[in-house]
Amino acid sequence: MSLDQFLDREFTKTYNCGHFATEVWSYLTGENIEQLCTGFLNGQVKAAVSFKTKITNPISPCLVLFKNRHNETHVGVYYKDKVIHLDAFDGVRYDSLAKFNSHKMSYYK
Repeated sequence: MSLDQFLDREFTKTYNCGHFATEVWSYLTGENIEQLCTGFLNGQVKAAVSFKTKITNPISPCLVLFKNRHNETHVGVYYKDKVIHLDAFDGVRYDSLAKFNSHKMSYYK
């Protein structure tokens, strides 16, 4: 399954990494997770993650929820050994998990 159709997305005031992850997840799984991503990005982590099952290691596809050392949140979709996500500065990225080694990461299926 190709994710090329998502490469043109841009981060705006009304479209962020949560919207992007929701869109990619729906394409890959057919499941709507808008409440999860919106809740997580609004700081409602416990309410948001209650929609999914936490897993120890990433499996394709799964959601990756990030927090950096400043307690800022981010979300992406782990797919085929990388994370596709929407970055406010660089747009759509398809990065290895190693790029996020300074972040606390949680995986959900």
